[in-house]
Amino acid sequence: MRKTTNVSLWILLPAVVCLGASMTRAAPIEANFDAGETTTQVDGWTGMAGDGWQGAWNSYFQSATGSSQTFQVTDATPLQTGAGNYLNTTFENHRDSSRTAALVTRQFDMDTARSGGSTLTTSFLYRLDYLSKSDMYDVLGGVYFSANATANGYDLDGTTATSAWGFSTTRLSAPNFRFLNGANLDESDIVLYLNDVYEFTFTVDYDTQTYVASVENLTKDLSYTSGILDFNYKPTGEEPVADYLTWGIRLLDGDPSSKTGTYSLDSVSVTPEPATLILLTTGFGGALLRRRK
Repeated sequence: MRKTTNVSLWILLPAVVCLGASMTRAAPIEANFDAGETTTQVDGWTGMAGDGWQGAWNSYFQSATGSSQTFQVTDATPLQTGAGNYLNTTFENHRDSSRTAALVTRQFDMDTARSGGSTLTTSFLYRLDYLSKSDMYDVLGGVYFSANATANGYDLDGTTATSAWGFSTTRLSAPNFRFLNGANLDESDIVLYLNDVYEFTFTVDYDTQTYVASVENLTKDLSYTSGILDFNYKPTGEEPVADYLTWGIRLLDGDPSSKTGTYSLDSVSVTPEPATLILLTTGFGGALLRRRK
């Protein structure tokens, strides 16, 4: 079953007329896991290159010793009613004291994605399914620029040079979603709850190296939209030729026992947008970016 996430923009008509913006969209680059567990079709796990993706899905550890990561494509408890397949991943850390990050990534072709202009909208559904210790985890997601995708290419606090934009929480004792904003973090009022489904939308302008982040708790009908945020890492020259979308869990140090975390991911989409969309999202008449299922 095909799952789509459409974006509709509600704004005063004069603002659209004045900007002269064309709201025509190019075809999105999508990952819905419709093909199941396969390496011979694009929309599977781990999948293959094609349809705007540079290659298959990959997984990485920051420190692999004593850790394990498992994956399953399933339709057991869809993130949306009737949505079908999604990716479920479990990470276990058996290390005594070291913090360890486990990531899943997929690289999309920037030339294909930017064929319609400098602005892209990236969206996805996310659910944190299980934590064995509620105060020993960070969760993260976003994009980074790198010649090689490794777990060290993205840091939760934005200190790694190639982290551009993304979200995180810091432990479940203070679990509000935060977004990278230059060297700072923009904290939302949306809390991460186990088993709730969240829809994230990032409207990113690669020319100005800014973005607008939106997160909606679909279970509790709560939402947050940021102002215009700055990239943490700002690429120069001709880079990047592609981006790595990234999701994962970092298991914190200080606990000698084993730790386990499980989360689900679905409806990943990278969509070229009109260049003025990031302005419409935050300006003129209190524009609201709202998702329609």
